Formats: sequence, C-alpha cells, structure tokens
Amino acid sequence: MKILLLLCLLAFVQKGLLLGQSNYNCDLQTLNEVFNKRYLYENEKIARIDSLELLLKYEDISDEEKYNYCKQLYSEYQFYNYDKAYFYTEQMLDLAEKTGDKDKIINAKLSMAYSCLNAGLFKESSEILLAIDEDQLDVHQKIVLYSFLSKLYLDMSASIGVEPYQSKYNKKSVIYSQFIIDLLGEDNPQSIPHKVNIYRCRQQYREAIEITKMQLETISLDKRSKSLYVGGLALFYLQLKDTANAIPCLCYAAVADIQAVIKETPALRILASIIYSKGDLHQSYKYATAALEDAEFFNARHRKIEIGSVLPIIEETRFDLVNKQRQSLIKYSLIISMLFLLLLVATIIIFKQMKQLRYTRKINQQQNEELKQVNQKLHEVDNIKNRYIGQSFNINSKFIDKLEEYRKLVTRKIIGKQYDDLLNILKNTEIQKEREEMFYSFDQTFMKIFPNFVEQFNLLLKEEYRIKANQDNRLSPEIRIFALIRLGVSDVENIAKFLNYSVHTIYAYKSKIKTRSTVPSEQFEQEIMKIKLTI
Repeated sequence: MKILLLLCLLAFVQKGLLLGQSNYNCDLQTLNEVFNKRYLYENEKIARIDSLELLLKYEDISDEEKYNYCKQLYSEYQFYNYDKAYFYTEQMLDLAEKTGDKDKIINAKLSMAYSCLNAGLFKESSEILLAIDEDQLDVHQKIVLYSFLSKLYLDMSASIGVEPYQSKYNKKSVIYSQFIIDLLGEDNPQSIPHKVNIYRCRQQYREAIEITKMQLETISLDKRSKSLYVGGLALFYLQLKDTANAIPCLCYAAVADIQAVIKETPALRILASIIYSKGDLHQSYKYATAALEDAEFFNARHRKIEIGSVLPIIEETRFDLVNKQRQSLIKYSLIISMLFLLLLVATIIIFKQMKQLRYTRKINQQQNEELKQVNQKLHEVDNIKNRYIGQSFNINSKFIDKLEEYRKLVTRKIIGKQYDDLLNILKNTEIQKEREEMFYSFDQTFMKIFPNFVEQFNLLLKEEYRIKANQDNRLSPEIRIFALIRLGVSDVENIAKFLNYSVHTIYAYKSKIKTRSTVPSEQFEQEIMKIKLTI
C-alpha cells in the first residue's frame, strides 16, 4: 500500500530522456535506441508475470499467499493492462473478504478504483471510492483515498476540457490535495506532490516548476518516482510553451516508461505532437502509432481519445506527403520514360548507322578485294606483257635478221640475173617450219610464265582424258588454245588466225575438252583463268 500511495502522490505529474540534456537530436537518438528495444523489456516483464501466475496455480498455497501473489500480479499489470489488473483486484477482494481482513478489503477496493481510474473509467472509479466509509480508515488509508480522489477529479478536468466543468473538477482536486497536506503537515516532504497539484490546478506553472525542481535536487528518488516528477515538469513547460525544456523531460519520461513497460502513459503521444509541429513526420507517426498501440493494449479509453485527436492529423499529413511523393514519382517516371524512349530512338538510329557502317565496310572490303584482284590481274598482265615484249623483241630481231639475209640473197640473184635460182629459193622456202618455230617460241615463253599450267589443266579433266606433258614444254593444240584464253585472248577468230586453224576447228577442240571436264562446261574457262602465273 505504501508503494501504491507513492505512485498516487506522484500521479499528479505526468510521465515522460535524461533530465539535464537539452540537445534535441541527442535526446531523440537515445529515445530511439531504447524504443527499438521495447519488445525486449516487455518480454522480461511477461516472463515475470508468467512465473507469478504459475505460482498462483499451486493448490497447496494458503489464501494469504494467494492474496500476496494477486497483489504482485496487480502491481505488474497496474500500468500494463487494465483488464488483467482489474481481474486481480477482484481476486484480491474475494480473498480479503474470505479472511475478513478489513485492511485488505479496503486496499483491494482502492486498487480496484485505481485500475478503473487508469483506464479512464471515471464513474466506476468514483463509485468505488465514494462507497468507502472514511470512518473505518486510518490516517494512511485516508491519505491514499484522498490522493485517488484528487487524481480522479484532476483527470476528469483534463479529459473534459470545457468550462464550467473543468474549473469545477480542478477545485475538487485542490480540496482533496489540501486535505492531504493538512493530514501530513505543511513541511512534510510527502506533501510536495499535492502542493504541485494545487499549483497546477490553479495554473501557477512557474511555481509548480520551481517546487518540482527543488524536490528533484534535494530528495533522493528512485527511477520511477524521478520519471514522474520529470514528466510533470514537461507538462508545466508545455503550458508555458517552452518546448526546448519540455522535450528532454518528455524523452526522459518516455525512456523510463519503455524500460518499465508502462503502457498507460501520455509521453509518446505528446512527443509525437511536438515533433509533428517541428516537421518530423516520420518520427511523429512512429511515436503516435506506438502510443495508440499501448493505449489499446492497456485499454485506456481516455488515452485512446487523446491519441485519436493527434494521429489522424499526422496520418493525413503523412498521406498528403505520400501522395505528393507518388505524384513526384509519376512525374519522374514519365520523364524517365521519355528519356528511355529518346534513348531507344537514339539506340535504333545508332544501330541503323552501325548497320549501314557495317554494310559500307563490307562494300568497301568487297571493293578492296575487287581492286586487289584487279591489281593482281594488272600485275599479272604486266608480267605477261613484259615477258612477251622481251620475247617479241627476240623473235622480231631474229625475223628481221632472216629477212635481211633473204633480201641480200634475192638482191644478189637479181643483180646476177639468176632468175632460175631465185625461183628455186622461193619454192624451197619452208613457211610451215617458220610457223612451228613460232609455236615453239610461244610454248616456251608461256610455260616459263605458267610452269604448272599443264598440271592444273589436267586437274580439270577426268583422269582418263588427262594430257601428258611434253619434256621440252611443247603444248598440244588443245592446251595451246586454252593457253591463249588464259593470256586473255578470248576471241575465237584471233585464236584461229594465230594457230592457223579454222574457227570451226577451234570450237571443236574447245567442245571436246569441256565434255571431258570434271566441272560444268560453262565454268571451265573461269577455272582456267584461276590458274596462277609464276611472278
């Protein structure tokens, strides 16, 4: 009951990082670190509760032990879950009534009323408290009763928030706080929370801050008590619109609440509202959502209403921000899509240009190849021309020498009037022999230029029709025809004149060779042209 009384005395101040820290970002950073571990603290609390509930199930324990276990479980659930807390106050009351212990009955009823008060069930709490007979209470119990009643009217005033009821409930809260001060004495340290409450109800916030600070500086307090005082300071600073000092206090209280797994608390909700006003939408939404989850888990009706007035505003702003981000995303997506289309068009153009470039390169390669072939042919023709020019000079020179000798002979015969001898000379001239010498000279020259011609020529013929090469490089008439073709003499009449054959004979030779070929007739001469000369 002493612990319950202390909590009630300090409940006039609200809950809320470390006092003395004034750096906004640092405070929030510390709070966020603890906030992210809140489920670890809760798991520890659940483990404690499970162990107590397991002990309560033992059949061989006495009613006294059951009462104490229910009291401990009520203490665990007091600021954690209303339904469970109320359930165990009912168990406490049943067990107290069994034993007939009046102190335990009163303590159970006070605990039950306090549970309803924390849940925002003001009417139910009021009915329980006002039904207690003050005459049966000792001084300590009266202080607890008056503390609960003072807090009841203070919470009703804050919850209703309209006149004249707000002032009416504040006055009732002051009355019960003054009753307690009268019972404890003006100088009793336990009176200080009630003096703070009186200043608060009378809106004397600077005086409330001064006395609270003095209490924090002069009295050694446990962490829970200190967090309640600091939380109260935060609310007083907020009433004076001093958020710079309020925020560290709220952060301290919020950290203490998270570590103690207290879900009946306004600290996170108030922080969410302040941070929202500073433009930190993400952080405010995180705190407001967590505060709503805590209120729903605890089942505190008045806290749900308080958070319900803040969260929709944050959610609406968050929705607007998300909508703006969505519109920006759509806009950027359109821009990216347009850029992608431009890139696609550019890619297609580049691809076509590259294709055209490859085609042009291919054409150039073909042209270069053709030029190479032409140059090779020109080079080949040039070599043939040079060799034949040299050979022609030699033949012409010999022919001129023969003509010169023949002229001299004829001249002598005419001068000597040896006409019969002249006639005999003309008759004995061997023209065919001269022609054979010309063919021989042609064959020798050609085979020097194309030494493998006969061999390559035979490869184009079927094996049984291949022509044996002559040891002195003399060519057969058939080979001589295709030798002229290889030299570029393609006109049949010119070939016939050179070889002293008729055109018909030339065609006959060509036809005979082509019928014996291993390649189609129309390709035979093309294959002949592919035979390489020796440069």
